[in-house]
Amino acid sequence: MLRYDEKTGRIIQRVVGMQGMNTLAPRRSLQEGEATYTDGVRVRSGKVVPGKESTGTEAFETFAPGQNILHMFEAQFETPELVILGSTKCWMQSSGNPVERTPAAPFTGDATALWHGHTMMTEGFPVVVVNNSGVDLPHYYDPAQRTLAYDTGDDGTGDIPDVGDTVTGGNGSVGIITAISIDSGSFAGGDAAGTLTLKQCSGDWVNNESLTFEDGETALAADASARRAFLPLSNAPNMRAMIGWLGCLFGGDVLPGNNWLNNRIQWSDYQDITAYTGDTSGYYDLDDEGDPIRRFGLFRGNIMAVLRRDTVYIAYPTGDPGDPITCQPFARRGILAPNSLQMLEEEYLFLGDDDIYMLSTRALERVGGRVRTDLFRDADESNLQYAWSFLDKRTKEYYLLTVMEDATLRAWIYNYEDGQWASQDLTGYTSLAIWREDV
Repeated sequence: MLRYDEKTGRIIQRVVGMQGMNTLAPRRSLQEGEATYTDGVRVRSGKVVPGKESTGTEAFETFAPGQNILHMFEAQFETPELVILGSTKCWMQSSGNPVERTPAAPFTGDATALWHGHTMMTEGFPVVVVNNSGVDLPHYYDPAQRTLAYDTGDDGTGDIPDVGDTVTGGNGSVGIITAISIDSGSFAGGDAAGTLTLKQCSGDWVNNESLTFEDGETALAADASARRAFLPLSNAPNMRAMIGWLGCLFGGDVLPGNNWLNNRIQWSDYQDITAYTGDTSGYYDLDDEGDPIRRFGLFRGNIMAVLRRDTVYIAYPTGDPGDPITCQPFARRGILAPNSLQMLEEEYLFLGDDDIYMLSTRALERVGGRVRTDLFRDADESNLQYAWSFLDKRTKEYYLLTVMEDATLRAWIYNYEDGQWASQDLTGYTSLAIWREDV
């Protein structure tokens, strides 16, 4: 599967090795000299180049020094942006260089809990939610939300700006206040300074832009550079699995207090992922507290799969906003490695205790074939739960990466179009990345 072309100085095929990554957590990029042509991952929304560290302005280390890149995915905004999740920091990229969006309290690095994320709708606006299997609270990034510092606040013809008021910038930017702090001075004295948190923003705020509030108060934008960042969902429980569905954020295996509830599905208020105590939020406890929820999946037809350690359940919508789901057991086999789950067209592939499985709304099927024996015989049993995977949809291939008993890395490669398996010994490689020439 991997071939180095000495004539062109180029790694051929669609997967390239990179130094430092393992199946527990993707790590850093190629050192110079390990390959003469590797410039990373190209996506529709831009270009990320985790290539040679010492050449070019697009080198990985120019925007992520000391960081291990754990996950990348495309945020489905009006202008798509690439989300880049590092071990403690994160970036967004639509064009040009990635822009750091690390929250005030940096992410927690954890070798076995990779950051994952997806785009979901809330209040009619798309937001990105990311999570690392409950080590941290889930975080969200709202492109229509800003944190905007201000100064020289004056009451003008009003009093003090209120939550819910509209603020309009001199350059045409508009937002609605969700929180306001006055850190020094006062509006009555014409020298108020503090921070505005805004939602449903349009336009970009700039430094020293004039601000006019709904009731006539005025101020100047003091620092527009920090206008976007990931924010913790402080009212949400820690959750080891998550998904957006039915206008809510659903979490599985949650920590709503001091104890993990392994069999609980908990969801946010309808169209408000920041609230968990309203009339439309709630929870559903599955049978068997000893069978923890590991991942969720969505099928066409508005059906959710709940993949647990030993079983699979199917959740259906009820149409009742106050009690939105009902769940039924579906299969007596569960998921061993949460990061092995990948969605095809209408099915999911994942690693179970004794085979690789394909899950659809019709059945759970074994697809491991002849490689199943080799995989479970030769893999490091203690590391199988950390197996890592990705899809190459262009070649219709599913890659499952496992650490073997001899500490080498092996790729188990399933062509899901023709049902054929192959495997490759990756001795000498400690990581993989997807190579895309034209997407």
